[in-house]
Amino acid sequence: MTHCEVLFRGVEFAYETSATALFENFDLHLPAGWTGIVGANGAGKTTLLRLAIGELTPRQGRVQGPSSALYCAQRTDEPPPQLD
Repeated sequence: MTHCEVLFRGVEFAYETSATALFENFDLHLPAGWTGIVGANGAGKTTLLRLAIGELTPRQGRVQGPSSALYCAQRTDEPPPQLD
């Protein structure tokens, strides 16, 4: 794995307020370079990205990604403090 790849292996994640898991036994490999995450509202795109940067922790499995990754919320009125 290069330092720019993102790797999910056997990931399970559910929010505490949810009765069902959003991801179960989820595997994903995003190679270095540009990747688009597309889906309907509420499909889990933001959760996937927050798992990728380590802001959320899976119940099971492993997520590996670059330590320098940032998540920029859809509202970009204010840039994240890490971009200063």
